[in-house]
This record gives sequence, structure tokens and C-alpha cells, in this order.
Amino acid sequence: MQAQAPSRQEPGSAVEAALLCIPQSPSVSRVRRSASGASVLSPSPRSRPPRLQLVLDIDHTLLHAAHVPGGAEAVPIDGVHSFLLDNPRARRQDRYQVRTRHGLHSFLHEVQKFADVHIYTMAAKSYTRKVLNAIDPEVRLIRGRVLCREDNQPDNFSKSLSHLQPADAEPAELDEFKAAYLVVDDRDEVWDNVSRPHVLQVPAFRAFDSDSQQAADAT
Repeated sequence: MQAQAPSRQEPGSAVEAALLCIPQSPSVSRVRRSASGASVLSPSPRSRPPRLQLVLDIDHTLLHAAHVPGGAEAVPIDGVHSFLLDNPRARRQDRYQVRTRHGLHSFLHEVQKFADVHIYTMAAKSYTRKVLNAIDPEVRLIRGRVLCREDNQPDNFSKSLSHLQPADAEPAELDEFKAAYLVVDDRDEVWDNVSRPHVLQVPAFRAFDSDSQQAADAT
């Protein structure tokens, strides 16, 4: 992505540069986006983060995604995004409709004034890419790290703020970093015991009658 003209880039290129996959092991690569949109190694900070580090879940926190049975062409609905997602196991493409929580974009615009915004989801990478490209294609609202599962990676793990913290920090520094983090999620039981005190649990957002099929498990 060219910083001078982000709208000229290929759709999804900026989002792709942000995606990190949660590995099976506890460690995770620290990556940030450069001004050009490329992923580069991020230097480990050696002091307390200067701003609030806001970590957001996706499904039922920021939005509700529902599977459209049969992959039928979606009827345009004001405020609803639609996209196709490959389903290799069924050898087809599935259609999803996404509606964001009321006021989401205004919230993200305002919170950038005093916080760095990260995404941490148990959703698969291909789904996460589609959703973020639908709600923030030019990466103007969510500019921090994005953690998600590899496609087909099991989700039998707990979320942990340790995945967002510098790997080489001293124990005393880690305490300072943890104090800067606030997590917003509709479920607190998916976080490990150390991270859970930082979780602000919000009511699950549901815009459709049902999920039809759990979107995060579509790949």
C-alpha cells in the first residue's frame, strides 16, 4: 500500500499485511506494518506503552456474521456487508452477511485519539481477512496487530495477552505492559487466568436470527 494514495491499492492488501496467526506454541512473531504496508520486524519497546492498548474481539463483539445457506446472492441491505468465503472441505464458496455493532466506526475513530487498536480473534485467517477488509479496507481504523488462527488450526487454546507483549521484556517490564492493556470481548472464559482481569465483557451482539453456521469455523 502506498501511504500517499491508499485507495489505489489492491483490495485487501493492507489487511493482509496486518494478519498474524496464533501458533500452536505460546510464542508468536512480533510484526507491525510499515508505512508502505509491508510486514516488518517490530522493535521490542523498552518502556511502558505511551497509550492505552485496546484489544478487540471480532465475532459478537464488533459485529455479527451469518452464513447465507446455499451461497445465494445476497439481497442488498443497508448497513450489511456481504462476501464469499472459500470452503475447501465442501468444495464451494459460502456467502456471509455482516452487520457491525451500532456506532462501531464512530467508536473506532474516537478511540484512536488515545489508544492503539489491536484485534485478537479465534476466527480463521481467511475469514478474518474478509471481515476486516469489509469494515476497514484501507486500515484507517484498526492499525495495530491482528491475531487469528491459521485456516484449519484447532481453536482449543486460551487467548493470552502474552502474545501481544515483547518476548524479551523483563518480568518487571511485563507488569507495566499488562497495565496498559484493555480487552473488549463478549466472552471472558476464552482468556487465560492472567489476562482475564483485563477483559471488559460486553453483551454479545446479534443482528440476525441465528448464525446459521459459525462463521469463524468456516475454513
